[in-house]
This record gives sequence, structure tokens and C-alpha cells, in this order.
Amino acid sequence: MTDSQTQQIELSSDISTNDNNVTSTKKVTGTAPDVVLLCEGERISCHRAVLAKASSYFSAMFSSSFAEKDERSITIKDVDGFMLRVLVDLSYGYPLQLEDEKRMLKLLETASMLQFLEVQSMCVQFLLHTLNESNALEFFALGDMIGVPELSKQSFAYLLYNFDGIVECRELLSQLHIDLLLKLLEHPSLNCNAEIQILEIVDRWIIDQSDIIPEDRVFKLFACTRFRVLSEDDLKKIALLPFVQESRMLSRLVSILSLKLDATLPNPCRCHCHLKGSSPLPKLEGCQACSGFQVEVADEVDSDQDAQEENSCLSTPDFEKFRLREIFRSPCCSKKSESSIDSSEKKEEVSDCYPQEILDLAEQLLATSPRVPPFVPSVVGHVRRIEVPTDGPSLKKSKHIEGPSLLMYNFKSKSFNSLVKLSKIHEGPVEASGYKVCTLGKDVFIFGGEYMFGYSNWQNSVWRWDSFKNIWNIETSLLSSRRHHSLCVYEEFIYLIGGYGKHRIILDSVDRYDTFKCSWKRCAPLPSPLYSAACCSHKGIIYVFSHQVFSYDQQSDEWHTLANVRLPADTTFSQAMSVKDCGIYLTSVYSNFLYHFDPDAESLAVGVVGKFENNVLNSCYVESLQSIFTFSTGEVSESAGFPPSHQVEIFDLTSKSFTVLWKQTSDEGLITDFGIRHSLGCFPFLCYE
Repeated sequence: MTDSQTQQIELSSDISTNDNNVTSTKKVTGTAPDVVLLCEGERISCHRAVLAKASSYFSAMFSSSFAEKDERSITIKDVDGFMLRVLVDLSYGYPLQLEDEKRMLKLLETASMLQFLEVQSMCVQFLLHTLNESNALEFFALGDMIGVPELSKQSFAYLLYNFDGIVECRELLSQLHIDLLLKLLEHPSLNCNAEIQILEIVDRWIIDQSDIIPEDRVFKLFACTRFRVLSEDDLKKIALLPFVQESRMLSRLVSILSLKLDATLPNPCRCHCHLKGSSPLPKLEGCQACSGFQVEVADEVDSDQDAQEENSCLSTPDFEKFRLREIFRSPCCSKKSESSIDSSEKKEEVSDCYPQEILDLAEQLLATSPRVPPFVPSVVGHVRRIEVPTDGPSLKKSKHIEGPSLLMYNFKSKSFNSLVKLSKIHEGPVEASGYKVCTLGKDVFIFGGEYMFGYSNWQNSVWRWDSFKNIWNIETSLLSSRRHHSLCVYEEFIYLIGGYGKHRIILDSVDRYDTFKCSWKRCAPLPSPLYSAACCSHKGIIYVFSHQVFSYDQQSDEWHTLANVRLPADTTFSQAMSVKDCGIYLTSVYSNFLYHFDPDAESLAVGVVGKFENNVLNSCYVESLQSIFTFSTGEVSESAGFPPSHQVEIFDLTSKSFTVLWKQTSDEGLITDFGIRHSLGCFPFLCYE
């Protein structure tokens, strides 16, 4: 059975087994149809009650003052007749027989128009499962056009992440409306390896358009680029792009940007056309670039005010309300004869002729922040509801209400969002113990774990969750059963290090999983067995922190024990975080201290940086925020007389300060529990909102 057939069966069952649909159908089974839908030659006999139950569009039609309320025959316009028949069949509980992507898109469009919401949701689920580089642009545009947020949002996230693969789809890009193209290209988290690609796409898009694009819209497309990260060679290539050469405004901006990147700061022109009339400074005679120039008026001026605007270059540029002619139609800023400038002095004198407003605009373009991936601090945790005993003890008890979830801290709402429930390790009566979760790009992986110790019921499947398609897949199986192991992510590889195996034997084995090929490699064993050790990859070397510090060379497949490393006494490290050019930061299971280790230092020692309020179990470093986040749950016994606290803290590497971002106690009703003894997973997760 193919994947598409499997998806069809799963999606069809969602419709055919819907209790509401079945109930409503049974009520009218013994009665004759009471309405006929006429659409593109199709005559579809059906029951009003069934249509009203499945579609809010027909529900409103049959329950209000619409003329069709009591009509025996109703004509439906602007809808595909075949798709309408499919919708009616689905309303009666018949399975969906469509497998073709194009027809599914058409069904989604029809379902959205007639407000068959359950069918719309089913279509979106099917289409997201087929999401790829060849259809993401189409899904994004359609979702935006018909108002289906889930489809447009997920497709847009896919486009942002896979942008380098999308740029080759010239035909699809050329069909995007300019507003959608702007939304894509200006996004601060666009995954673009080379910013010059942005302008190359803009150039191709403009060439492919049949209509002339207004100059202000062209400028907005031009301004999507992060010019700060471009090189001088990039700007030379940009200057040769056809749409740049055809616009004197853009050509001048590229010239200014080249001068600024070359540390040549052009001076603003001070000739008479750039000085305000109220300026106390004497107006200078025209500069060499302006002298003898005659303004060419291409169109008639309707009023004195317009005439003044045509020859004024004093207005302040604005990205939102940018009027090109106000800057570039004055004598100094219009087309000039290159022969009026001596070639040996051309660069200096032309730069002197730029009005201050153009220089300010170039500064704004250079000031635009570089793009950064939208990583957010995330942790595997549980949501528990408080159970209040009838005898009212001082310390309330809590219980599980759902399985584990991947929780994301939301900075805006100062609360947690559940990204996905980890249902694959909690499908039975109990949750697996000792499993580990990590992320790589857009995907979440689950490795290992054991159900009910002592019964050899191991979780040996490798699960991958695609955050864009919102689908779980079994990749393969573990080479050997293990729990309470450590995970280390490096490039496309995930290393499983140590842990407990069968018969509670502590392991020294190390397995490497290739996420591209879905294959395993058995690596060299650890110098000594260990479990739940802190580890990370730093400058291509894997470091493991236990009672000793071990390093692993991935090229030679060899482990080494670092000699003479001074470790804090009685400390068990829980997390290790590599920070570029700053070494490795560590946190401990039963301590609130933040530690630091520099493997490149002459004297190898793990030193104390500072401390958090709570003991730290889960921690991660988010590079784009230059901060370390910790998620902690205090362990307090009932005899203590007060509830444990759950909180998020942050260490800012720039200011070297510790701050509590969020705090909650167990007596506040709904709590977020991050675990006490074992970290299931804590990492920065790629989340496009």
C-alpha cells in the first residue's frame, strides 16, 4: 500500500465515522430528499438537514430569510459541479476517493467557499502531508486567497525554511502577487544563504510580469535585501542587474552603498537646489555636476504645488510612503551628462552631489538587521491539573491530565504553547521512561525509553515529527535498546551516547544516526560506561562531562580522556551548551550554579559563572538571543509546608545577568512540570509564527 493510499484511508475514515454525520444521516434515511442542487449540469438530490449539519453556508441559507429557504431546487453558481457532489457525498458519510493533489486543491477551494469546515480541515491535512518545494508556493497563495490560515501559515513556514530550493521555481515565483512576494522576501527569518539571491529573484520576477511595476513598489522589493551583509563584489553584480540599471534611483543607491561599504563617506551636496529657502547659509552656485544641466520634464505639471514638488529634493524618505520623484527629479538628482564630469574626479564629485536625503535612505538600508533563524527555547514537559483533597491539606496534590508535550516559551504572552504532544511514547497505559528528545532543523526526534522497568518492553522506534507537515513517521529502529542515554547533534548526525541497556547494564556504546540516509553507524565505545551525561559538540569535537571529561574526534572515530581537568566536587552535570568563541557552559542536576569550561585554555578547569534561583535540570542556549534559558521544577516534600515552584530563568551572555522570566507554583491550578530528576529534552526549536 502506497503512502498516498494510506493517507486516503486515514483521512476518509475521519469523515465516514463522524458521529454527528452518521446521526444526522440516520434521521433522514427513510425520507425522500427535500432539495435539489443544480450546478454546472449536475442535479444533486439531498436533504436540507444533512447539508445544514455539514455546512454553515447551507445552515444559514435554510434557517434565515434567504429566498432559497423553501425552494425545491437551488442553483449554486461559481462552483465546480463535480466537487459539490463530492461534498454532498462526504456529508452523508461516504469515503473520499480523491487521490490527486490538483483535485484536492479544488475540493478545498469549494469546501471553503461553501463552508464545509470539516472537509476543509481534512483537505488541509492531506495537502500538508504532500507539502514539498514544487507545491509550497501554490499552497501558500491559495491559502492566502481563500482564507485558510493553517494552509497558508504552514506553507509559508516551509517556504521560509527551504528558500534556497524554492528560488529555482521561477515559473511559480513569477505568478506570486507582489504583496505575497514582499511578505516572503522581507521576512526577518528567511533562510537565505546569499542575500544577492533576493535581488536576482526580484529582477527575474519583474522581467516575467506583463504589467509595468510602479517605481515605488520596485523600491520596496529592492529594500527587502539586507545590504549590511553584502560584499563589494555583490554590489558590483547588483549594479549590473537590468532592473537596477533601468532605474537611476536604484543605480545611485547602489553607488552610495558601495562607497559606504568601501569606507568612503560621501558628503551631501550643498548647491542651491539642496538648501532650504529659510537656511541662513548662503546658497552656493551649482556644483560641477549640476552646472549647465537642464531639467527634463516628461509630463505636464497640473498645479504650482506639483511643479514645486517636481523640483524639490527636500522631503524625508520613508519606506512606507516613499515618493521617488521628490528626491530624484531635482536638477542635481535627474539625469546628467557624464561628460560634464572629469573622469579623474568623477567619483569624488558625484558623491558630493548626493542630497542628504538620499544618504539617509542608504543609511536606513544599511541599518536593516541581518536575518536570524526564529529559534525559541523549548522543553519537554507535562501539564498537570491540581487535585484539591476534601480534607484540605496545606499542600495540594497534582496529577497528570495528558502525556508529555514539547512546550515553547512565548515571550509575548509570558506563557507556554504546546507545539506537539509526544503521543508516540505514551500510547499505552504508561509513559516510557528514559527516552530522549532532540531537534534538528524543522524536525523533532525521539530515541529510546522503556515501559515499566523489568518487563523488557522497550521503545526501540526512531520517531520523527515534521513540524511543517504536522506528521509523525517511524524512521527506523535502534541498533540496541537503551534509556537514560545522552544525545548530541552535529550537522546531520545525532549521536546516542551511553545510557542503560537490557538488564540495567550501564552502556559504553555510542551509535550515530544519519538523519539524511536514515542509517546507523556503531562508533568507538566510551572510555568508561555512563548514563545521563552532559554532552555537546564544540568546534567539531564532542565533549562528554561525567566523573571525567571525554572528547571524541569524529574524523578519526577516537575517544580521549582529558587529563588534569579540575571538576567541582559532588557535581553531576545535566546539560552542556557550546557557545561560539566562548567555550562551553554547563548546568548541574542538583545545583543552581552555572559553570563554564574552555577546552582551548591552557589550564583546564570547570569554573563557576554565577547561579540561578532554582536548581537547574533543563537548559539550552539560543544563539540568536545570546542567552541561556533554564526550565526548573523545585522538589519539595509535603512536610515542607509550601508548594514547589516551576520557573524559567535566563542568563544574558552580553550583560552577564541572571533574570527570572516566568514563575508558577503548584497551587495555581494548571501547572507546567519540567521534571525533577531527568531531562527528557531541552533545546532551541525552529518555530515560524
